[in-house]
Amino acid sequence: MKALPRILGLLLISMLVFNNSKAQKANFTTGGGMTIGLGVGAASQKSDIANSSGLGFDLVLGSQLYKKENAFFSVDWKFRFLAGENKAYDHRINPDNTFSNIHYSFTNYDLELGLTLNRLRERTRIVLSGFVGAGITYGHTFTDLYDANSILYNYSSVDPNRDRSLVYDDLLLLSDGDFETQLSSKASLLPTAGFFIGYQFSRSMSVGIEFKTNFYLTEQNSLTGINLDNSIVTGSAMDRNNYVSLGLKWNLKGGSSYNSTTSNYTPNPNLNTVVPGSLPGPLVTIIRPSDDSYHTVSFSQTIKATVSNVSGHDDISFFHNGFPNYNFTFNASTKIFAANVSLREGENSFRIKARNQTSVAEAKVSITLDELPEEEKSVPVSRYTPHEEDQLSPPIEHIEPIAIPTVRFINPDLPLAVENVRFNLRAEVQNVQRRNDIRLKVNGVSTGNFSFNTYGVVSSTVLLSEGDNTIEITASNEAGTTSDRAIITYVKPIKIIFPPVNDVPTPINVVPTPVNDVPEPAIDNHTPLISQCPPPEIRLINPGQGQINTNQQSYTLRAEVLNIANRNQLRLRANRQTLSFRYSNNMLSSSIPLVSGVNTITLNAKNECGEDNVSTRITYTPPVEAEPCTSPVLSLGVYEISFYGATHELRGSISGVDSKADISLTVDGRANNGFQYIPSTGVLNAKFKFASGSHTLVVSVKNACGTDSKSKTVSIEEEEEEEVTVVVEEEEECAVRINPGNSTWQFCLQTPSGTFTRENLRNARFSYSGSASSLYFMPIGGGGEVTVNGRSYPVRSGQYYLFTGGINVSVSNNHTGSMGYWSVCVSSNKAPVTGNGNNRPKSPCEPENDNKNDKNPGKGNSGENGKK
Repeated sequence: MKALPRILGLLLISMLVFNNSKAQKANFTTGGGMTIGLGVGAASQKSDIANSSGLGFDLVLGSQLYKKENAFFSVDWKFRFLAGENKAYDHRINPDNTFSNIHYSFTNYDLELGLTLNRLRERTRIVLSGFVGAGITYGHTFTDLYDANSILYNYSSVDPNRDRSLVYDDLLLLSDGDFETQLSSKASLLPTAGFFIGYQFSRSMSVGIEFKTNFYLTEQNSLTGINLDNSIVTGSAMDRNNYVSLGLKWNLKGGSSYNSTTSNYTPNPNLNTVVPGSLPGPLVTIIRPSDDSYHTVSFSQTIKATVSNVSGHDDISFFHNGFPNYNFTFNASTKIFAANVSLREGENSFRIKARNQTSVAEAKVSITLDELPEEEKSVPVSRYTPHEEDQLSPPIEHIEPIAIPTVRFINPDLPLAVENVRFNLRAEVQNVQRRNDIRLKVNGVSTGNFSFNTYGVVSSTVLLSEGDNTIEITASNEAGTTSDRAIITYVKPIKIIFPPVNDVPTPINVVPTPVNDVPEPAIDNHTPLISQCPPPEIRLINPGQGQINTNQQSYTLRAEVLNIANRNQLRLRANRQTLSFRYSNNMLSSSIPLVSGVNTITLNAKNECGEDNVSTRITYTPPVEAEPCTSPVLSLGVYEISFYGATHELRGSISGVDSKADISLTVDGRANNGFQYIPSTGVLNAKFKFASGSHTLVVSVKNACGTDSKSKTVSIEEEEEEEVTVVVEEEEECAVRINPGNSTWQFCLQTPSGTFTRENLRNARFSYSGSASSLYFMPIGGGGEVTVNGRSYPVRSGQYYLFTGGINVSVSNNHTGSMGYWSVCVSSNKAPVTGNGNNRPKSPCEPENDNKNDKNPGKGNSGENGKK
């Protein structure tokens, strides 16, 4: 790991020197093929044991999922095989005066998804990638407990108070390097993440530094975790594997690649330059416009061309006034290139450039936008600025394509016949920024009598002519122009009024008519008179104006409607569904059920003289129901234990608390953070070593809804250490040395005087000689011999032995300090039961749960009662 900064610095210097030595900027686009990677580096484990170091190597196979020229990102997948190992000697001393050490080896089989800054790679050759994934990790952990003579290490010569590096050196000097005792060996499903930074030297090869981590989701041996260091420290971070490597990557096959140079090559218009190669060179022919120098008065144009001998869209570049334009299509089967462009006033130059592995070809056309008629001058011009004609390199900033405008009529939404000369027009226009980007024409005549709000709604009151009226709305931006039309038929209303008829007949005077004169028309009292009536008028009261938002599912709409005779002349619709309403004294009201999102409401009023229409939008956002708030609940218990010097254990159960930060523990009034909390199960656990006297433990928990607190008091009476000495008869020192282990049950002697376990062997002055009903132990140091049925019976180190029946036993210690050198003599009337690992006999002193959890105790270690 210390070499990592030097490696990164050397790589950076190499990248700068190589980049400055080139006269060209490479653009590599490889959309297919297989990628192979090989790396060698340092492997380390971040665990509860310090001083870790090791080596590893990895092999990667993958391919691209998405990769496109000038795209900001590219996406790939890969399968990684990684193998590594490391050793760790912990400089911290354990409660039993030992030191922890492990040898950890692992293999990873991971499937990863990567994201690369593609545009950065194309322009600078610098490769910057990140990746995430998951896979199977198989880990093996061994520890070194015994020296070359199969004797437990005596760490009395190691001073734990020295500097950690000196303690580490002392542990290395003491160790024989043989990690003989297996602690764990299993597979788990683990997530992984990392990043790669490197330099691409050619189309197919790149080199760089990669950092990768596999995360253990739990430190227990499970589907998502491995207890790789045989240690679980409360409050510590989760274990993980780290790997840093220097790697090479090759792409075995590419979709396309080319170099865009800064040479003085300047092609002539419509000139196809061919370099001898295995493939015919590309051909570019512009077919629309047909003239190389074309004039037009329309700012929107379509350019078409045929492009041959290219693989697809990625092999074509399109430039407008020297700047790249990515808004074009290419059909590989028909070989047709098409682009919709917006012109600026004056001359506009366009260039289509094609390339393949053999050569590069291009064609040019010039389109001049002549001065527009007066009413057209409000149309926006292209945002492209003039540039040198021969510019080939794209600008640093990519101009994202702009969406083409959209136009949709709201009122009317269908061809409509009305009898009112005034019509309230509404339409929705998107993808334009200003009112000046919109033109409204009524019967071919432009008008500026309209409004455009921030919601994209165009509103206008238009005067109709009798008969069909054509309404046209046009919206423009740099991407193009969109128009839509609506037809409104105005039928002039006619009202027939009959004058009252008198009961008294009107006298008629008969006047002789001259023969040569034209007779005057007679007066008919029933001749109809033509008179106009007022059309309906609608005024929205609630909502007053514009689009509103609400979190109520029902909304009360209110409006004033004038000049109608009855409710049958009204129509109310919401989301194209007809609704019922109340109408009285010119006031309309209705409770409208809303759906989630935008709701469109329209109201129509019609009489014999005309009609009026209004519409509005109401956005309904359903309220988020708050989850019921529950205060936390805490339960506690304190239990006596004997574990690595700990005397008591606090066990608790908590509900309603998400993290350890919401829990506080005090011991005798002082805060204590040395506890473990698992949110998924709500289990609280802590161990303490209490001296004699009274001790008070207080646990408090909290959440947003409340708190809970519990306290427990522990009283310990001072006791003198009991010395147990049972002597039946003097016997000479026995030859079979035993390993008392770290768990109580690993030594078990049942006698008429009582049962003695590993805990009794803490007293170096303990001894026993006499009869017994059972004896359970494990020999070390080469084993030895016992007596069975009067004959010599050999015992081997590393095996557990259970003697039962008629037994004579002598237990002694010939060396004080630590656990000493314990030995036993055994004389039995029948052979013992023996075995190790999963086949070992069960100790008479072993609790039921320990036998289920201890599937591979190794030498002197068993499950959670093993060494740290």
